[in-house]
Amino acid sequence: LGFIQMLKALAPSIVLAVMCALGVRRPTRAAVWFVFMIVAGTMLEVKGELEASLIGLALMMFSEFCEAVALVLTQRLLQDRKFSVMESMYIVSPPIVVCLSLAAFGMEVPRMVKSGDWRIVVDNSADFAGAAGLGLAVNWVTMMLIQATSSLFTKILNTVRCIC
Repeated sequence: LGFIQMLKALAPSIVLAVMCALGVRRPTRAAVWFVFMIVAGTMLEVKGELEASLIGLALMMFSEFCEAVALVLTQRLLQDRKFSVMESMYIVSPPIVVCLSLAAFGMEVPRMVKSGDWRIVVDNSADFAGAAGLGLAVNWVTMMLIQATSSLFTKILNTVRCIC
């Protein structure tokens, strides 16, 4: 495993810390030990280049922290506030669309227009629509998993999937 995988393996511990900080339902002792085992096992297994830039490390940790906050807040909506998956998607989706659209229109669209690559989207509109539909399905299933289990279980499942 590489250095990036080692950093990603820290994600469950970050989710655990955010859960405690935000007062969301505490995980079981077994789940905490499982997080410890994942982190310790990954740290022992990592091979390869261990040199990291400070900026890259800071960006990676900030990304992991933001993802942990998003997962824990989603769990709060779905479990503590008893929202359905549909209600949660209705609340969460508009701000996400605004943020992603601002980033795309600021960084990607001008280059696409200048180079003429916007035609790729038009020529393959069915593929792009299919990818959007799959993205919606992934978000839906993730929210259902968080509602049924917890944000920590979701992150552990994702980490184990990436390691194996």
